[in-house]
Amino acid sequence: FIYKNLEILNNNNESITVSVDITNNSDINGEEIVQVYFNDVVSSVTRPIKELVDYKRVFIKSNETKKVTFDIPVKKLSFYDINMNQCVEDGEFAFMVGSSSNSSDLLSKNIYITGK
Repeated sequence: FIYKNLEILNNNNESITVSVDITNNSDINGEEIVQVYFNDVVSSVTRPIKELVDYKRVFIKSNETKKVTFDIPVKKLSFYDINMNQCVEDGEFAFMVGSSSNSSDLLSKNIYITGK
């Protein structure tokens, strides 16, 4: 499976739309589990390098390309700050999409979230 054309769209800081084109470049029909990770680039507390935020199982026919789209509520990016308030801090977030958490398998783009 080949991943390309990663697009990230911030929907007024309410949700994030992540889409990617996936091509089955084999002669066999197959299923792929598409995974979306994120990273809060600069945070007031230590956060994981990659957090799985969503995934989908997608059936793709031989030599077919499908666009896979995720609509991720910004609230799913929240964490508890040092005062134990659940929040999403303003700042840059990296979104990564691929077939595994291995960095070499992931496409990545950054967006900025404000006003949360």
